[in-house]
Amino acid sequence: MRYLGRHQIGDSVPLGIQCVTPAGVPTMPDSAPVALIYTAAGAAVGSSVSLPIHDRRGHDTAGTLGAFFLKRELLGSNYATDTRYVVIYQFIISAVTYHEAALFETLAGGDADGTVVGLDGVGLPDAEYVLYETESGNLVKGRGPE
Repeated sequence: MRYLGRHQIGDSVPLGIQCVTPAGVPTMPDSAPVALIYTAAGAAVGSSVSLPIHDRRGHDTAGTLGAFFLKRELLGSNYATDTRYVVIYQFIISAVTYHEAALFETLAGGDADGTVVGLDGVGLPDAEYVLYETESGNLVKGRGPE
């Protein structure tokens, strides 16, 4: 089982898998692989996450990478702090289903909306405001202390 690390709420966890045959040969699957996320107790967290292709041409400097899929999962309000989560990757090659497991942990701290990805100052007659957007897509208005 791979260890994906420890992450705060609001961070993103990289969910990635290289689809290989039992012989270890990178092979494109019949359809996009999915990641299913569970608590250590076995309760499902949301629905399955479809993973998009990361390297379609399928090569690195040695010409061996191939069939690698990756998506970053935002640890939002549906994740609890100080908890272990298990990721089950599922993919199908030539009508045969394969599974692989990974583990990550959440830490206290952070914000379920994620980090700020856009920021702008707005001047209005009553005050100067800051408008910012978070990773989850929320637009928030705030102003400094007076």
